[in-house]
Amino acid sequence: MGVALALVARRVCAGQATFGDVLMVQGLVQQLWAPMQFLGFYIRQARQALVDLEDAQRLLSREVSPLELAEAGDDEPEPMGSDRSSEARQGHDRATGSFLLLPPASAQIPVLEFRSVSFRHQDSAPWVLQDVSFSVEAGSRVALVGSSGSGKSSLGRLVPRLFDPTAGSVLFNGMDLRQLRLSELRRRLAVVSQDAAVFNTSLRQNIAYGRPKSSREELERAVRASGLQRSFEKLDLSLDTVVGERGLRLSGGERQRLALSRALLRIPEAELLILDEATSALDASSEKQFLDALDVLLRRQAAQNQKAAAPTATTIPPPVGGTVPALLAITHRLALAKQADEILVLEGGRLVQRGSHAELAAKQGCYARLLDAACQAEQS
Repeated sequence: MGVALALVARRVCAGQATFGDVLMVQGLVQQLWAPMQFLGFYIRQARQALVDLEDAQRLLSREVSPLELAEAGDDEPEPMGSDRSSEARQGHDRATGSFLLLPPASAQIPVLEFRSVSFRHQDSAPWVLQDVSFSVEAGSRVALVGSSGSGKSSLGRLVPRLFDPTAGSVLFNGMDLRQLRLSELRRRLAVVSQDAAVFNTSLRQNIAYGRPKSSREELERAVRASGLQRSFEKLDLSLDTVVGERGLRLSGGERQRLALSRALLRIPEAELLILDEATSALDASSEKQFLDALDVLLRRQAAQNQKAAAPTATTIPPPVGGTVPALLAITHRLALAKQADEILVLEGGRLVQRGSHAELAAKQGCYARLLDAACQAEQS
């Protein structure tokens, strides 16, 4: 614009143009200014679109594994309790492309088993887990403890197959996770993570997310067990309250209680309950109340399963299996670990100790140091 005005001013000085010509040139340049700006914007948009198109083409041309193809072609999963779910679960044989039958949970086969599992995110990255082996029996309670960065949460993410192990294998009911359909595997897990996903909808729909056909009585029982009922009374909430985007209306502890309610609601169907730092946002009193309520729920489920499994004169006894879901608690707080049947201690990605609370507390080791640190934190 400056150049155009300078040129016309020069012609005015030479007597070759008038001041009207100056105004005309100024008006023309101003009319061209906005289209030129839009042109620059669209050029930038076109260049970005070409880059995005290249990324999309790379994604579409990516080679798909046989397991992913099998899952994509799978029918819609049957609801819990169907004949296919109760009698046999299907897995995928990578070698033959056929599907295997996964037997029901059995007292003779661990619900979860890690066999010499090592894991790292990339080939050049340091090892997160190294040669970890343990098993979780049906109906048992196992606590996984360790300091920050020891690999606890990474181990927990291997169970629902958010990652696959770099070496070794993870087995569910005796079958490698990589041979199972994800839908089949995850339908038998109840997971509570530290950062729970909360949707912009009602509390009822958030809690029933993993089991939409739950009755109101079951919802209320799960809410009471998690301690969320006290927030209802304190904040005048109800199951129909919309919690806002990412649970905006809820505190951190209330979001965690919501996630606990969601997992507790799935106890009748899940074979393994995973608590990944599930009580980290709760105070000591709330944590104790939750643990007591969880114990009551598990005992009630055991009684119901034993009653349902009792043979009659006209029925065939069901196969022996766990009466309650097994529990894998990943935690740095030892209140939950004290109630476990077995405690696994991770340090630097390795399993360094295992045993009951009394056994490990009597030894000089990593667990004793964690216990001393917890006692000092409580006193301070």
